[in-house]
Amino acid sequence: MRVEKQLKIVIGDKMKKILFIIPLYPKNIISTAPYGTLSLASYINKDNRYEIKIIDLNRASLNVADDFKPDYVGISALFDSNVSHLKRIVLKVKELYPNCMLLVGGSFATNMYSLLLKEIPEIDAICYGEGEIPLKELLEGDISSHAWITKESLKNNIIPKYDFIKDLDEIPIIDFSYIDLKDYNNRSPTFTDTSNRGKKNKIEMSIHTSRGCPFNCIFCSVGNTHGKMVRYMSVDRVKETIKHYIDNYNMNTLFIEDDNFLMKKDRVLEILKMAKEFNVRFVFPNGLAVWGIDDDVSKALHEADVDIAPLAIESCSDYVLQKIIGKPHSKKQIYKAVKSLKKFGIRVHAFVIIGFPNELAEHRKETYDMLLELEVDWVHMFIATPITGSRLYKICVEKGYLTTEDHDQYNTNNCIIKAPGVDPDKIKEESFYMDMVINYILNFNYKKGNYDTCLAYFQNIAKRYPDNPVVHYMIYKTIIEKDEYWNKMFKKFKDDDYESKN
Repeated sequence: MRVEKQLKIVIGDKMKKILFIIPLYPKNIISTAPYGTLSLASYINKDNRYEIKIIDLNRASLNVADDFKPDYVGISALFDSNVSHLKRIVLKVKELYPNCMLLVGGSFATNMYSLLLKEIPEIDAICYGEGEIPLKELLEGDISSHAWITKESLKNNIIPKYDFIKDLDEIPIIDFSYIDLKDYNNRSPTFTDTSNRGKKNKIEMSIHTSRGCPFNCIFCSVGNTHGKMVRYMSVDRVKETIKHYIDNYNMNTLFIEDDNFLMKKDRVLEILKMAKEFNVRFVFPNGLAVWGIDDDVSKALHEADVDIAPLAIESCSDYVLQKIIGKPHSKKQIYKAVKSLKKFGIRVHAFVIIGFPNELAEHRKETYDMLLELEVDWVHMFIATPITGSRLYKICVEKGYLTTEDHDQYNTNNCIIKAPGVDPDKIKEESFYMDMVINYILNFNYKKGNYDTCLAYFQNIAKRYPDNPVVHYMIYKTIIEKDEYWNKMFKKFKDDDYESKN
């Protein structure tokens, strides 16, 4: 027995309308265009067989779909914090559209399907892993896929299985007409535009040129959702997609969202040439692998006018990297990668995570000292978060390290792990201290007198976080140092003030 009995509600009826819903994102995550949902919509509707609407609750309410009566409703559940909103959304959907089939998918749903079906019985089915093939088959009347999980399939101990698209070229070029791109046009900071592409009317779009991850980093659940085998979009399809984005949307900033973009060097070098060919700015929001950086890649990034290389460093302790995280690079490779990027004039950002079980204060001090030594342009500090589906989550559950079961608290600004070497309050203090000292007080560009550069960084942070008093102080300090006239006036004011008091 599979899932036929529970899914036969609308099978056989002609499909008319499909509604996709994006729940609220965590507060510390910038709302991005729902690429995964757009991929589903593009794949199932390449022949324009269905009427599809996407509602992003970060931008609108369910009320905007009052005149849209869907036969199917698909809800995205990517993040742990989605769970608190999910039940409310499901109940509202069932109230508005009692006869619809309600489907849920995404990373959280893939890894916590038993919990969701138990706590939200109104869900008709959950998709395990990627959804393009399972959803297309379901809509066409084929309900045999083991990728669909229902209460009945759980009761009958049916083990879910992935149904991946092996060749990503089979997915049509993503159709962004389902959303308003202007709603998702504020991810890249304007100060990083160093070429003639730095326009105020930037149009940002995304592409995933690969899926899957062969590694087993403790904090990540990508392999559990997209599999361990990396699958690729061909170089020709990447080029075709970029041209399509430009011709149809006037795109000039492309976010390459791959988790392992540097996996195939020859392919990487070919794709990077396209930035210059199409006069498009490339941005890498998920970071670049340390192990993939060498002079060939750094040169190609430079020739592509990539101004910032965010490195997924994670830690500067070999013990943490290899014994705790399971990261496929070392301190030696970090030094080499940073040196190579700087050689070609590329700014370096570092992604750093602290607060893993068995990570000691001495390991964090090692990371802090090396980051100052590396003189990177900015450090993005994160606190280890036990994402469902990750090894970290499994370890924390098995050993009782979690301080709360409230998934709303699962975010990279909050420490919910109490374990050997990890005290939640201490970790939050250390993360704050490292951020303040490295990025502000001892800011590399400020120390070197690169005032225009560090001022642009500080102003960008102030726009995003206007309540941050330290950044406003550093803006003031930088302006004083940058402007010779005001610098002299400020020093004179200090001298006059000193003399008046003495």
